Amino acid sequence: MMQTPRIPLSPQWWSVYASPLSTWETLEGYHLALGLLRSKPPSQDLEKERIQGYLAGLLEGEGYFYYTRYARSWYPSIYLKMCEKKPVEFFCDVMNVKILSVQRAYRASVKGLRTILLARIIRPMLTGRRGRVAHLFETRGYRVTNSRTFDDYVYMYRIDRERTDAEPSQW
Repeated sequence: MMQTPRIPLSPQWWSVYASPLSTWETLEGYHLALGLLRSKPPSQDLEKERIQGYLAGLLEGEGYFYYTRYARSWYPSIYLKMCEKKPVEFFCDVMNVKILSVQRAYRASVKGLRTILLARIIRPMLTGRRGRVAHLFETRGYRVTNSRTFDDYVYMYRIDRERTDAEPSQW
C-alpha cells in the first residue's frame, strides 16, 4: 500500500509575517524568495516576546538597516556587527543564517524576504529612524525596482545602500 505524503494542516508559523501587502511595489520573484525562506526558516523562538525584545535591542544598538542592490533591484537588509561573538551567534541561530568573522568582529545579515519577516516582528519595539525604516521595509516589500522611488526613500529615511554580486538565492 502506497503512503501519501502528509500535508500540514496549518502553514508554517512564519508565513503570516512573509505574506505580501497590497502596498508592495512588485511580487516578481516572490515565490523564489518564499521557497528560500521555507528551505531555511527562522526559529519559532522568534515568536517569543522576550526574544523579539532582545533582538530589537540588539539591532537598535548595533544593527544597520539598509538596501542591497543586485542587478536592477534593491532589497531590504539588516546587518549586525559586533566584537562579541555570543550575541551574533544568537541572532544567527534565531534567524537561521551563517555567522561571518571579519577582522576581530563577528557579523551576520538578513536580506530580502527574511528582512521583511524580521522587520514585521520587531518593528513595534524599534524607535526612531530604525523603526521608520523597518516600517518602510514592511510596507514597500522585499524588492524595490523603481529607481526614482528608491532615491526618494534614501533621501527621506537617510538609508544607506550597498552593491552585491551574490545572487538573492545565495542569501
